[in-house]
Amino acid sequence: MTEIIITDVTRMSGTNVCVAGSIGGSAIRLDDPVPNEGTLQRVGGLSPGDVIDIAWKPTKGASPPHVEDGSWRPDSIRKLRSLDYGEFVRKLAENAYDQITDAFGDVYRKGAGGNFAFRPGIGKRSLASVRAKGVEVYLDFNKIGVRFVDRSGPWAKVALEDLTVRKHAVECAPCRRNLTRQLSRDFDAESAILRVGLSRPYQVPDHPLACWVQVNGIYPLDRKRQHFA
Repeated sequence: MTEIIITDVTRMSGTNVCVAGSIGGSAIRLDDPVPNEGTLQRVGGLSPGDVIDIAWKPTKGASPPHVEDGSWRPDSIRKLRSLDYGEFVRKLAENAYDQITDAFGDVYRKGAGGNFAFRPGIGKRSLASVRAKGVEVYLDFNKIGVRFVDRSGPWAKVALEDLTVRKHAVECAPCRRNLTRQLSRDFDAESAILRVGLSRPYQVPDHPLACWVQVNGIYPLDRKRQHFA
């Protein structure tokens, strides 16, 4: 059994979710089998900062950049405790990068809206913590986007895939009335640690197959999130 700090819980297609964590500072992902919302419900839910015990082993020959993939036993997962916000953010900051390209390498493609993609089949990782400034969350045609600045410059139209935010935005009456206001209160920040990831390779119009940047979680340094907790 392995003790893991959960760092990312993000939405995928249907009821599938992506669950990733950290073992001694090294990133891992529960990939085989792919978890779903039912998996999370059976252990009382999982959120970043939760500490679990689980039978997990790395996938041999995992396809870069998704080298964190591993197999796990769904019947083995056991939630042990949860880190408080400050301790969790400090752990993320210990291994945070100053810019996305430090984590993922050279940018492969730039989207028309401002987001960026990285080349499939290469790279040392697909998950990272990044120090960011001027973080702003907004709605773009009913999609939640993030703008921010790292040491290399601005990033825009990066999708926010935090599962807690996505689910809460649908279920919460105040969010249905004014989602932008609720997002801004929790996440707009002068300085924050972002959890960022690369999507599985997919193709969008006028672009080749690529792994696009997404934001998995936003953690302001001057306060803890309140509404989307």
